[in-house]
Amino acid sequence: MSLVRSRAGEWHLAKDRSGTLGFSAGGHVAAAVAMHHNDASRPDFVALLYPGTPEELNPPTDAPPMFLAQADDDKSVPPADHAIRFYDAWKKAGLSAEMHIYSRGGHGLGCARRAFPPILGRIAFATGSACKDC
Repeated sequence: MSLVRSRAGEWHLAKDRSGTLGFSAGGHVAAAVAMHHNDASRPDFVALLYPGTPEELNPPTDAPPMFLAQADDDKSVPPADHAIRFYDAWKKAGLSAEMHIYSRGGHGLGCARRAFPPILGRIAFATGSACKDC
């Protein structure tokens, strides 16, 4: 995050709108960034999709807002053991969190089975750029 902010002008990014996104094991890494930061490295938001979860979940009082998405039929990273634990930890700490659990999609929310996975279709539709295959 510090590197992104230090090069924001060069990369045409907003310093105050920089966050982190992680999928599966990368969700574990993105969450670590959200939980272990200083002023320069604190992300403005964190988005975790079917994230792995650390054993200890103690978000700091200045943790960024969190978005979570996962499929209920995910056998690799069951929501009750992972995404729901993140959500609960954020809410118990009085932090902003939003969670979506989809009935189907497995691990990866369907990315392996379709060229345009369902979650991306929903995002594309919401932003007005939906395709016919969504």
